[in-house]
Amino acid sequence: MLFVPEHVFRGLDPALDGAAHDRSRDEAAGLPLTIAFLRHFGVPRGTLFEYAYIAQKLAVGADEALISGGGISQERFYRLLAAHLNVPFIDAFVPLAQSACRRRCAQSGVAPLAPNAAGLGYILAPRGPALGALLRHVTPGSAAPPQFAVTTPAHLSRLALACQSRKIADEASLQLQSERPDLSALDGIGKSEVALLSGIAGALTVGAFAAPFAALVFVSTLLALVFGAAVFLRLCAVCANVTERPRHVRPLGDAELPVYSLVLPVHREKKVVRKLVAAIEALDYPAAKLDVKIVTEAGDAETLGALRDARLPAYCEVIIAPPGKPQTKPRALNIALPFCRGSLLVIYDAEDEPQPAQLREAAAAFADASDNVVCLQARLSIDNCADSWLTAMFAMEYAALFDVINPGLGELNLQFPLGGTSNHFRVEALRGIGGWDAWNVTEDADLGIRLARYGYHIGVINSTTFEEAPAELRAWRLQRQRWLKGFMQTLITHCREPRKLVREAGAGGAASALILLAGPVLGALFGPVLFAVTIAQIASGELLAPPDIASLVANVAALTLFACGVVSCLWPLLLGAKRRGLWRAARWLPLLPLYYGLMSVAGWGALAELLRSPFSWNKTEHGLARSSSRKRTKPFTGS
Repeated sequence: MLFVPEHVFRGLDPALDGAAHDRSRDEAAGLPLTIAFLRHFGVPRGTLFEYAYIAQKLAVGADEALISGGGISQERFYRLLAAHLNVPFIDAFVPLAQSACRRRCAQSGVAPLAPNAAGLGYILAPRGPALGALLRHVTPGSAAPPQFAVTTPAHLSRLALACQSRKIADEASLQLQSERPDLSALDGIGKSEVALLSGIAGALTVGAFAAPFAALVFVSTLLALVFGAAVFLRLCAVCANVTERPRHVRPLGDAELPVYSLVLPVHREKKVVRKLVAAIEALDYPAAKLDVKIVTEAGDAETLGALRDARLPAYCEVIIAPPGKPQTKPRALNIALPFCRGSLLVIYDAEDEPQPAQLREAAAAFADASDNVVCLQARLSIDNCADSWLTAMFAMEYAALFDVINPGLGELNLQFPLGGTSNHFRVEALRGIGGWDAWNVTEDADLGIRLARYGYHIGVINSTTFEEAPAELRAWRLQRQRWLKGFMQTLITHCREPRKLVREAGAGGAASALILLAGPVLGALFGPVLFAVTIAQIASGELLAPPDIASLVANVAALTLFACGVVSCLWPLLLGAKRRGLWRAARWLPLLPLYYGLMSVAGWGALAELLRSPFSWNKTEHGLARSSSRKRTKPFTGS
């Protein structure tokens, strides 16, 4: 619906007859009202009829089909609309009124203007039904002074960003903090948590001197409980997914498909802009139902230049984030969220290459799922696994997580931390929980738990998105360091009020989510050391020849945990490698202890960074891949 007071139209046409003469002629010609006026400006009738037919098939506005399909540029369309209505066309800066709502700007294409010398009250960029309402109510050629101007939807978004940059920046950074401070990572560890941790550290320090053996047993028991829970959960997930049962969901016809928003945060990504555009254009989804927001930072001149040169499709819009802190991916996502028009939304990273049918599969899965399933995680796969032994290990790690463990957890109806990309959402639910936490450097992991606290569920889809992994050790370490730091932030945030967490997420949901975060964190910090000690004790015979019953029980428990831990690591890795056809990468498995040793280095670096600079973002450079595995590996179909 067009949110403009009726008197705006009455100022142009007191009779409100809606250009009856031209409209009747257009209807007789069989053209939709939203594009029929273009024939008076030399747009070929054949083109108009072609896109009118496409619009009917897709159940969208004819104007949307025409522009998104490349029949006419967005700027030319709205210039001709302004000429048809005999109102000004604005492509320069004009201040909006303080009451302007950027979400309404995106949805309805209307914004009130600040007082101006021209006496204009509104600026309009309507599309679809809103454009039809405008054309029905306004008589072209009226002698009355215009009370509104026309612009393009993209320029209306730019005006909203320019006029409300401070407000937008503050909301993107602080909205979650203002609405649910207990769920934001901004405050870090509270005073009560500091006191508790200090007390525990003090007690352990005293115990280490007063009774070192007892202190060692106590710490080892705590770690064993966490590792045991993580191992048990992984094994349960693998058992639930040993033989996948593909779910057959009824595909949606083109007319049934919803408008889909794609948000792509890009920062210092000049090298992959062309690849990004190619991946978008390869998607098998009606162009008229795509709403792509590419978000970048104002100071990123190289990426902005590459985007200007890239010939973006008509359904793509570049959003320049206003300056603000922290300069993180989740903040960029929050800036884009109010401008998204779709009922469904997906996040892609700059280097991502989703399978072409992914949006269709997600839309069909949402239509088939219950309303409380508000997020679907696509599978992620490393494309450049042949670049180095690190990328090979990364590829197997992703295959284990996204092809084995996460689908298994989904089968068990348990929550799990989301991956950082290819997360598909119901937009209203995402807005309802406050979007992303701008201060959490693994906003995906946090969001998975936060969705559970609001009573929502996560599912998975079989479609794959191919990613680029860092091939060099330093880049790998910094990326993994950021991930582990974010896991620590998420654990701190959601463990502030444990009873409230259990009440909101349920005991099972809270336990699975926290275990899946605590396992990698504690595993990175202590796992390699405990592994080395256990191997040394086995080699020396100490674990195999206990002196008494108590030692026997402890040794059996330690050996059982050790054996199950090895199985929980290797089984999903091998199963994932089989499903992805990663046998070339599997030859690097003997280096797994080294890989986990490097993970420990990243874990301790993450802990130091958490204390020193908790919100800094270690940016991973993309566009460096030297290989592509998709020609050598079989596509994963979920069977």
